[in-house]
Amino acid sequence: MVAAFASGAPASAAPVSYESRAWVGCEGGYNSGSFDDAGRTYIPCGSPTTIGIYDPGGALVDRVELDVFATDVAPTADGASIYVATTGAPFRLTK
Repeated sequence: MVAAFASGAPASAAPVSYESRAWVGCEGGYNSGSFDDAGRTYIPCGSPTTIGIYDPGGALVDRVELDVFATDVAPTADGASIYVATTGAPFRLTK
């Protein structure tokens, strides 16, 4: 079965522009990160890794020092625990 679609200009969203600015507390070596329900963003930086925790406005609000290289971090919804993926065995940090 062949479906016919109306032709015309492709739909697209309005262009978005981003401002580039230094991210204090995460100068390099960062990897995947995630966020909690409060909108805090958790980013692993460097090796060994420091997890930078940023508020919704981008301000550094906390740091967690690790003695390993983390490739990804994922907090629980309430931020009480952080799951950490490494090149070795993953683990969970709990407040």
